[in-house]
Amino acid sequence: MSTERTRRQFLAMTTASTTLAASGCAHADAAPGRGGDRRDPPAPVPKRPLGRTGLNVSIIGLGGSHLGDVRDPGDAVRIVHEAIDAGVNFFDNAWEYHEGKSEEIMGRALQGGGRRERVLLMTKVCTHGRKADVAMRQLEDSLRRLGTDHLDLWQIHECVYENDLTVRIC
Repeated sequence: MSTERTRRQFLAMTTASTTLAASGCAHADAAPGRGGDRRDPPAPVPKRPLGRTGLNVSIIGLGGSHLGDVRDPGDAVRIVHEAIDAGVNFFDNAWEYHEGKSEEIMGRALQGGGRRERVLLMTKVCTHGRKADVAMRQLEDSLRRLGTDHLDLWQIHECVYENDLTVRIC
């Protein structure tokens, strides 16, 4: 029998754990002042193969758009660090999230500690980059903001025009 959890099982377990913790129903012995923290460390986020790439990615990822919504950039950096420490290794972004701010925050968070090497980093070319020179400029700007010399995945953000699938981007 396989012990590998499905995404649905993992999310159900995570939701239940979060609900219990938020409601104060965590193990009494784990409360401060009651014998210390005796909880087992959380299991790492399960990973699955990404198609036929040979890469294994976490079954959940961290979306960069939300990092730009965090009021304190230091808190946003901590979110990235905690996600990596928990085993999340799929990090999504796009240059148009908060006009590049989300990429800048993620780039700052991935500096040092070998963090960049532990994640699959992706960003997107947006439909404004429908010509090769514009798309390449978007890519170079994203690499600069993310503080890296390469991406692990670069994809088209969205198809919004009738002929998007027939227009040559690159």
